[in-house]
Amino acid sequence: MIIDTDRWNNIPSIVNLCREEGNMYVAVSNPCFEFWLLLHICRISDLSSSDKENILSNSKVSNSKRFIDRILGEILEDGYNKRNPRITRFMKGIHQAIAESKNLNIPAEDYPSGLGSDVYKVVETLIR
Repeated sequence: MIIDTDRWNNIPSIVNLCREEGNMYVAVSNPCFEFWLLLHICRISDLSSSDKENILSNSKVSNSKRFIDRILGEILEDGYNKRNPRITRFMKGIHQAIAESKNLNIPAEDYPSGLGSDVYKVVETLIR
């Protein structure tokens, strides 16, 4: 199960239920799935502290966009549309996204409490 913190407010319960089930895993992206996409095209260490804080809060910047959507649109030459993300644009950065996620990972946490994404754990399993 892949979820993000901007849509789900009961993540600890979900993580515990999946753990009890035994055959499920929860991959959380904080603040949202788009953060996982950002990791494919951007090194988080290159971002300012202010940008990182704004990504984590992911406030609306217009009627239809949040901060991370704007960042993605600025980095991608032809913009970013949440309804049609054109995932193939991100494929060549999969190993970078995995490395960036691992750098942000805090092993003692069940899911990222700060900027982070556990999607890399699912992707690594699929690659193997």
